[in-house]
Amino acid sequence: MWARVIADIFRASFSNPRRDPPKSASTDLQMDNLDVSDRFIKSLLFAFFLSAVAIFTLQMTGLIDPDHLVGREGAAWLVATVGCVLEPLMRHHGVLKGAIESRIAEFTKASVLGRLIGAPAGCVFAWAMTIVGS
Repeated sequence: MWARVIADIFRASFSNPRRDPPKSASTDLQMDNLDVSDRFIKSLLFAFFLSAVAIFTLQMTGLIDPDHLVGREGAAWLVATVGCVLEPLMRHHGVLKGAIESRIAEFTKASVLGRLIGAPAGCVFAWAMTIVGS
């Protein structure tokens, strides 16, 4: 490992006219993994809180009944999940502008997976808090 790093530095010092230090492949890979996991956690928490607040608000206003899970409650959960997952997919395919999902597929996968897990979890949390609170 160290021999490889030293050889890369030695090779770069003679072949690179600008004398930039070589990048370590293991450091770049580690940063990419941290960036992807960070994107996953942020997406999961965003979807969790967004869907929990939306479902809890709908339940408190009486628009959906927490006792009937299959009816409007299930449809609201599905809408919350699809709404959270759709945004990074639309950015990746160029329908919406901006964000990192439009350039890197791994970030799109991390965002979609985080939101796909976080949104139903937030819905279940809001439903459970309503049932426990009543």
